[in-house]
Amino acid sequence: MKKLFVLFLLPLLLTSCDDTTNDITAENVAKGKVASTDWEFGGGKAQARLQFNDYQLTLMSTAENASRDPCAVVTPNNGYLTMTVPPALGNYSVSADANGVRFFDGNNATTFFTATSGFIQVTAVTSFDIEGFLQANFDDDNTVEGYFLAAICN
Repeated sequence: MKKLFVLFLLPLLLTSCDDTTNDITAENVAKGKVASTDWEFGGGKAQARLQFNDYQLTLMSTAENASRDPCAVVTPNNGYLTMTVPPALGNYSVSADANGVRFFDGNNATTFFTATSGFIQVTAVTSFDIEGFLQANFDDDNTVEGYFLAAICN
């Protein structure tokens, strides 16, 4: 019986000692160039869309996100990204139709881009937030890549 317990416990210990993390830092937040401007998107909000069983994420620029509660923001003043993700861990491809990653230049949204390729990797879903990695290609000159964290607001 003792040997069975050790055989059961050993895999748990080995997996819990994994030192790789997806800690979001200033160096690895989602960033890129869109509309001839460099952007960083450090965090944002996630709103459940129950009729579709998914979340609509809004990732705000780091300058705006640092000074505001993301759940209190109706429409960001600065550039922001929107995307749709399921409430489950996994890799999801991005196209002009699937998971709709879009960039808007602010609350007037006079300029916007729709990603035509890339992927979203959802790495954590809790009752408080959604964390993941994004690679969105809008065209040859406009891309965003890096980690994101979105607070669940409803």
